[in-house]
Amino acid sequence: FTIAISGQMYSKWTDVLFIGNKEGQYTGYQWFADGAAMGGETLQYLYDPKGLSGTAILYHCRLTTTDGKTLYTCPQTFDEVTPSRTVTTTPAQVKSTTMYDTMGRVIKGTPHNGIYIVSEELEKRSMSKPILPALAVDAACSGNPGVMEFRGVIADTGTEVFHRGPFPEGTNNIGEFLALVLGLAYIKKYNLNWVIYTDSVTALAWVRQKRCKTKIEWNAKNQDLFHMVRKAEMWLHDNTWTTPIYKWDTKAWGEIPADFGRK
Repeated sequence: FTIAISGQMYSKWTDVLFIGNKEGQYTGYQWFADGAAMGGETLQYLYDPKGLSGTAILYHCRLTTTDGKTLYTCPQTFDEVTPSRTVTTTPAQVKSTTMYDTMGRVIKGTPHNGIYIVSEELEKRSMSKPILPALAVDAACSGNPGVMEFRGVIADTGTEVFHRGPFPEGTNNIGEFLALVLGLAYIKKYNLNWVIYTDSVTALAWVRQKRCKTKIEWNAKNQDLFHMVRKAEMWLHDNTWTTPIYKWDTKAWGEIPADFGRK
């Protein structure tokens, strides 16, 4: 017999369905549309850049549990699925933080939507040195779109802690966004009391909005990259963080330590 479960499938925006798995009980996924298995759709989420909302297609997912059982979600149209509860980080939900720069000066502020908000007085005067310890992130892209990669390094040593790519078709903004999100996830995973530096104003804005607002379209060459983008957006919506994010002062400090040196 078939076990059908409800309350596990959620929608995000107008183009993503995903399976709630906070307890880690599911290890395998297969998505179906109108009863037919969808080729290659074996991730925790289903993404269609053309949109899923407003159609009469019935979606469901076959789930494999950690103990080898097979479960099925109840078939539903996209518009029938419960929208995901969005986690919003506000100053009231996050403890105030005191940070120190490399000169030992106190920098006071409160993380808001993941971005460290500092006083106008501090904004007006440039710090003489970067705050340490810190993770610096950057991306490189040959063309727009073009071959793209991104990475994160320990700011004071240059030690690389992650490197993704190259991807055959991406943009520098996408890479900067993914590097920043992966940096946040890395610091949270290892419970590090670090700050993050990026030299991308666009990436800062997209992380604040929890959405990669790229103009390039999904195609066969960039589908792996777009899957990564959707995972990053879901991470931003489903997690809170207190890691301060700062704009790297290239004029005062030179190129960001994660720079690929291709200028």
